[in-house]
Amino acid sequence: ALADPADAALDPDKDGLTNAEEFKKGGDPNFSEPDPTLRMSGLLAEYWRTPSNLQTLPGYESLMPSHVSVSPVVDHPTVPWIAEGNMPGDGFAARYTGYIRIPRDGDYVFYLTSDDGSALFIDGVAVVSDPEPHSVRNSSGTATLCAGWHSVEIRYYENTVSESLKLEWSSADIQRAIVPTEALCHLKSDETPRGFVSGITASFYTLPSSLASLPDFSALAPVDTRIVPSVDEPETSDPWRYAPVD
Repeated sequence: ALADPADAALDPDKDGLTNAEEFKKGGDPNFSEPDPTLRMSGLLAEYWRTPSNLQTLPGYESLMPSHVSVSPVVDHPTVPWIAEGNMPGDGFAARYTGYIRIPRDGDYVFYLTSDDGSALFIDGVAVVSDPEPHSVRNSSGTATLCAGWHSVEIRYYENTVSESLKLEWSSADIQRAIVPTEALCHLKSDETPRGFVSGITASFYTLPSSLASLPDFSALAPVDTRIVPSVDEPETSDPWRYAPVD
């Protein structure tokens, strides 16, 4: 019981949250899961513009995404690639990351249909790999997984003509079907693109109070540099909200 200090400090599902922490957050102490208070529905989807002659999956870690969105399921083009825009076409790559909920221990078959190359990783292990360029086709792989949330990553690229990407699963209890939204999540903190932080860099300088025009900032050294959430300072004689105190 959680009233027992020894039990409250345990982490039987080994997800980094003690029984007491999971109880407070509304989670299940016996089910491995990301922090319930940070969990968001769907997978984080990142997109890049790439050459239209790729022969294998690109090195995503060296690229900055052109667009970041959230995909409720991976079923394209049935579901629009990007809800907020129309970037996909020829010459782009995508990566979907987050977690997949496995309802019970067992063997699961994952099916990845794509045009062109794609790969599926669960807990960092390649389950499906079909990286070379090709027209639409299906590849599959089997993973033995315990009940709980597992990290998932899908890598994909499209060269020319049509584009398609679909993630399905099956098991002893699940007929082959698209992995549903309720089995996919990501963390809110992951929505800031990799390599970026939220906000804008602001540099502050000490200057004379008699300036008649903008100074040459390239010749000045800032007294303070920080990340501020927005550029929204009202007219006031008081210090700005995000400026240094002194």
